[in-house]
Amino acid sequence: RTGTASRTPNSPRAAATSHLTLTAVPSYQSDVTLLGSKVTVKLAASTPVPEGIKIPLRLEGSAGSSKTVMVDPTKGLTVDAGFPVKKFTWDPERTVLAFVR
Repeated sequence: RTGTASRTPNSPRAAATSHLTLTAVPSYQSDVTLLGSKVTVKLAASTPVPEGIKIPLRLEGSAGSSKTVMVDPTKGLTVDAGFPVKKFTWDPERTVLAFVR
């Protein structure tokens, strides 16, 4: 999507975004456990967690199988990928402003 947002102070867009302030790039320490097709994820925040943030996690197996799941850092996640998971990548497309180690 392209275009410009209205700069009018009373516009719905200005009202919807006027309360958002980042004081630091959201940072997390990850704990990921792979056990066959089951993946358990926990994230520990190093900075304040923005409300509603979800971070993509790509799960990959052999023969090109992959699945992307969304992780809420405040809840963690346990999922069955449907294939044996060999590796994972946090936010491979860089769609979320966050740092995950």
